[in-house]
Amino acid sequence: MSWNPRFRSAALGSFLLFAALHAGATTITTTNFNTWKTSTFITGSSTELNFIAINSTSYNTSAGITLSPSGSSLPFVFTGPNNGSYSLTGDPYGKALMGAANAGAYINIALPTGGENAFFLGVSATPSHPTTLTLSDGEVFSLTSNLFGVALSQPVSWMRLSVAPGSQAYVNDFLFGTSALPQDTMGGAATPEPASILLCTGGALALFRFRRKKLSSK
Repeated sequence: MSWNPRFRSAALGSFLLFAALHAGATTITTTNFNTWKTSTFITGSSTELNFIAINSTSYNTSAGITLSPSGSSLPFVFTGPNNGSYSLTGDPYGKALMGAANAGAYINIALPTGGENAFFLGVSATPSHPTTLTLSDGEVFSLTSNLFGVALSQPVSWMRLSVAPGSQAYVNDFLFGTSALPQDTMGGAATPEPASILLCTGGALALFRFRRKKLSSK
């Protein structure tokens, strides 16, 4: 049985939209700060968050602690989700933030409105373990170095740092800048909402069923 041209067009349109939503973002990474701050990674200069504001206390709430660059109110919100509660501790000696050691615990960093598309982190784990960095666009990196820089072809709105149970994620530096990569116009690797996928494929299927019913009634 040959497919009706209208159904083929609808199905092709749905497939192309689905594929566009899944198009991968361009990402480049480095563990060297001097490399990250070059024009290959960022345009212009970078800005560093003020970790001096961290005290020897706990930030065990959904509000966590907000860090900003010196002289700016641009908010980067650090929280420590821990299986329904929050656990985030300030280490004044290293001016760092440390998450919980439980399975499922992590440090979440909510970025300012509009997101960021280039950043450089100082991270570690206690005891020493690889740190997993997850971005809001679905990208995941295993960090074996204490330094990690990235430039993206689209902004991300949040990131999280997690480690193996029994170890604690540790972040002690955060710089950001403007990515030198051409920016995606379709949102790059952002994961599409399931409802969008169902709407596309469901519309094509509905058209196909309608056409079959119409043809069978002749």
